[in-house]
Amino acid sequence: MTFSLEMVGLAVHHIQLAVTHGPVILAKLKQAGFKIFAQSSYSNVRQWAMQSGTARLLVTEMMNPENGQSHQNVDRKILNGQHLPILDPSIALPQSVCKNSISSHSVFNIAFEPSDIEKTLDVARGNGADILYDLRTIDEGGSGFLRYAVIKSGLGNMVHTLLDTSQYRGAFLPGFTNVIDDQLDHSKESHVTHFDHVTLACREGTINETMSWYERCLGMKRFSINRNDDEEQGMVVKETSSGLRLKALEYWRCSEQGLSLTESSQTDPDKPAFVFAEAISGPGPNQIKTFLKEHGCEGVQHVGLYTPNICSAVSCMKSAGLSFISPPVEYYRELAQQQEVRKLGESLQHLQELSILLDTEEDSDCRDIESDRIRYLMQVFGEPLFNNDTFFLELIQREGLGGFGAGNIKALWRAVARHMAQNKAMINSM
Repeated sequence: MTFSLEMVGLAVHHIQLAVTHGPVILAKLKQAGFKIFAQSSYSNVRQWAMQSGTARLLVTEMMNPENGQSHQNVDRKILNGQHLPILDPSIALPQSVCKNSISSHSVFNIAFEPSDIEKTLDVARGNGADILYDLRTIDEGGSGFLRYAVIKSGLGNMVHTLLDTSQYRGAFLPGFTNVIDDQLDHSKESHVTHFDHVTLACREGTINETMSWYERCLGMKRFSINRNDDEEQGMVVKETSSGLRLKALEYWRCSEQGLSLTESSQTDPDKPAFVFAEAISGPGPNQIKTFLKEHGCEGVQHVGLYTPNICSAVSCMKSAGLSFISPPVEYYRELAQQQEVRKLGESLQHLQELSILLDTEEDSDCRDIESDRIRYLMQVFGEPLFNNDTFFLELIQREGLGGFGAGNIKALWRAVARHMAQNKAMINSM
């Protein structure tokens, strides 16, 4: 029997982070423009829902995780079916894997809201997905009811909560209450409008197997990152002593209707692309290998946040105290030599001051034929959010260009490698 998810929409509801020191992470996310709008507290777990535009993050503080009580000492409301189960970063790991090997700071749950939760769950089950929590209903009285299920992904400690909130009118999820953060200026508009993409770090040689799970179980389709993206090999970035392979998936709606990533992100802002990255063997430093070592398994390496004005967004975030990774000076020297870039009218000096990358993707047809407008994108990459070289945030502005520029990918690779080397040197000097 063939199980297919064609004609079923799938949107990202929220992305969940597990942390041990919630206020520290909340402060950094506030610097990135996220605002707390709901919270929940019970047992030894505290949770905050944060939002910028339609991008929602769920920060879960697992108190005292080392004593093993983080989801043994659960609240009665959970047992009585009045609250979603408390998920932690190790829930999806096989018994053979040591739970303590997984970082206590982890982005481990991408929650989806499908247009048909029963069919989505049936297709995932029929294609081999492990169901951690089968379909259940939580009735919150005056706030309506919510249906949910939780499935184990095909990658590391990742899980996917499936939600049906069509009959739910509560603050965020059952058990959460509304919050007004008095420390924030709510008159300011959000610089971030939605999730643009999610990048997942895979172990070497497993990228095709991982992507196959998302194609079979969640109905995603392959799309090309740029013209250097080979159907079999993907987009390959090689440095002198190490390398990176990238492939990407998007939702069926984009693939079936022939929409590009930039078009789909504008019409369906809650449907980000999924980018899969694996290291290519080599003796040199490799950020994917570093992520796997410090995180303890495969997982979410970074989330791309879309902004319509990246210069304004970065300026505000830097003023608030957020730090970004600076590309090598040579990158901007090379950029200034490109004829297409000089025609854009962007100040390269200003971009350099803000650590912003710019790419016209010269290996493709970067000119809009109808308007004769040059299509390009700009990106900037934050320093790791946690106290290790794992998860970070990216800001991206697209000016008609979908996918990802080869030049920016190489520049990011070099910038992150230099950042990791500087951190290592600083630690060794202590």
